[in-house]
Amino acid sequence: MGLVLPSVRTMITQAIGSRLVLTMRILVAGWHGQVARALSERSVVRDDVTAIAVGRPAFDLSSQPSIGRSLFGIEPDVIIKTATYTDVDGAEDNPDRARQENAIGAANLAADAARRGIPIIHLSTAQVFDGNQIKPYMDQDLAEPVNSYGLSKLAGERAVASANSKHLIVKTGWIYSPFGQNFVTTLLQRARTQANIDFVADQTALPTYSIHLADALLELAATATGQQDKSLFGTYHLAGAGCASGYDVATKVIQASADQSGLATSLRTISYKEVESRSRRPQHTCLDNTKVKEKFSIYMPNWQDGIEECIKRIL
Repeated sequence: MGLVLPSVRTMITQAIGSRLVLTMRILVAGWHGQVARALSERSVVRDDVTAIAVGRPAFDLSSQPSIGRSLFGIEPDVIIKTATYTDVDGAEDNPDRARQENAIGAANLAADAARRGIPIIHLSTAQVFDGNQIKPYMDQDLAEPVNSYGLSKLAGERAVASANSKHLIVKTGWIYSPFGQNFVTTLLQRARTQANIDFVADQTALPTYSIHLADALLELAATATGQQDKSLFGTYHLAGAGCASGYDVATKVIQASADQSGLATSLRTISYKEVESRSRRPQHTCLDNTKVKEKFSIYMPNWQDGIEECIKRIL
């Protein structure tokens, strides 16, 4: 599918050399997270995108005036909401905070965007599913969260869909990056000081490289902007290709880094039931990307390729 260009009314034109380039303005809600940083990085290499990341204190999702000022000043063609409360155990202790940030804040942003005719891409999680299904979840499968974090994210999905008809709700997987604290960077830190590390072998998800996800989100944004075909709006799954356990990913990380770092950590398998946690975690949260392939011709790279690219940047 070809990209649908933004409406002329909301475009900025830039002269680059002898070419006239139409630049899409994207407001990235949330500027410190892995996906927001990846979006900022990947937008720089494209001459058709200007990504503007915003966050607290200037941009506060709990404040409608704050949201309004940002949308009025930036005049985005599309919004990508990456800001989220991600502390799964913390959500059990403070479910109201999780709901405020993941649901009410999302509703505020989606509603203001709708009043201005701006499409919104809302990033969600596979943890809205109960994890009892071994095969990958389809977009239309019933969401039944098993913890407060999942409940807050599902409430956010529903709030966005209700507030703004021009929505793309994107459930993704287990995000990792060359920056920030995540599974890969934490593992490498531990491997430098620990001879043996335990990893869960019977809990599966889709490891998703933030750079690959950012590229796909930018393609979705380009298509959503100025889109008149309402059938393209809705819920999609967008995650790294291939299901894996924590042990699978850890093994790949150690293998990919061995030549460059000399790490020789021994990995041992355990069951997810042995992991102490204040919150219940779904066991299987793999996602099926078929719908986004069919509707947008977006194909996510496999997670092994993402790990190798990520390790090369870190080491």
